[in-house]
Amino acid sequence: MTNQGRTEDLAHWTSVIAKALAYLCLHQGDLRKEDVATQAEFLTGLGLTNAEAAGIIGTTAGTVQVSLSKAKNKGKRKPKGAATRGKS
Repeated sequence: MTNQGRTEDLAHWTSVIAKALAYLCLHQGDLRKEDVATQAEFLTGLGLTNAEAAGIIGTTAGTVQVSLSKAKNKGKRKPKGAATRGKS
């Protein structure tokens, strides 16, 4: 086996181990019962991509992206009747 082959093999198995550990953390933290956004925030916080997080959660990368976006924007909404700046 060449040096490059060993490096690629090591990178592959490191990725597999990282994803397995992320799944175990998600399961151990009882986050499997939470919504997609909560699970995705946790997994992407560990450094996984949306696609990798989706694979662990059991959904698509698009669903993860939309869920994260909605969760992020949820706290930014103004309450109804709130005054807007600069308008008279």
